Amino acid sequence: MLFKKIAYAVSFSVPAYNTSVYAVKSFQKPLSIWQQIVKRYRHQAHLPVYLTEMDWIAIGVIYCVSVCLITLWMPIFWVLKVGISFLLFSVPILALEFRIEFIEHTIDKSLFSFLSHMNACLAHRASLTDVLLDVEMKLDNLYIKEGLRRFNRSVRSGMQPERAFQILNESTTHAYLRYIYLNMEQIHQKNGDMQALMHALECEHADIQVAFNKRKIELKHDRNMTLFSFLLVLLTVLKIGSANDYIKMFYTSTMLGKQVSVILMIGLLAGLGIILSASRIKL
Repeated sequence: MLFKKIAYAVSFSVPAYNTSVYAVKSFQKPLSIWQQIVKRYRHQAHLPVYLTEMDWIAIGVIYCVSVCLITLWMPIFWVLKVGISFLLFSVPILALEFRIEFIEHTIDKSLFSFLSHMNACLAHRASLTDVLLDVEMKLDNLYIKEGLRRFNRSVRSGMQPERAFQILNESTTHAYLRYIYLNMEQIHQKNGDMQALMHALECEHADIQVAFNKRKIELKHDRNMTLFSFLLVLLTVLKIGSANDYIKMFYTSTMLGKQVSVILMIGLLAGLGIILSASRIKL
């Protein structure tokens, strides 16, 4: 619908571009589990800036070995050891999920500024590559600048803009920002009016941002309250168990206590799984 509006406004004919980011993904080769982990918890968390892939793997292996040694040293029932190991393994995952959320939030706040800079630069320059170079210099968001810097260096080194756009889209993890780049690529290939596209995208972004932010804030609040309750229950259980020897003996020495501890551990792990799943919901 967006391209149809632009076509009527500037009197040139381009095919309607209604394909969403997720529809484009359906034509891609499915990633393996390891590739999905690397994509989300390394690239989407923007860790390559700080850690090489070998450093990232080495830190993960050291942390996993440390967790295993700590839980093996604990004088508790083996099922509890497994449960505590999973809880400790989830700590860096939760930390990375919060980092990913922070990065996406900073990009959300900078999208309107990015579109405004694009419109301002397009009013003075005709070349898209020159415009993106100016936007890279003026934009404050480091995560958007990182992709634009890679695109501009590729084009200046002689790479075709089509291939540079492909690399930019593949490296961009924010869904709406990738949607903007895909629209820019289509208009560039069709020699359309880029300024009309940016104006339409700016209006579209302003219209949907209010409702989108409301839903996202509600989800974030519910998830954080659930996580707080989860940690509060866990700390309370550990405090009571460590302060009373007879409670510790009940859960570690009796069959009923072991069964109850297994049920409680399954419930805690299920709650943690729900929290992690909520972090990945795309509104």
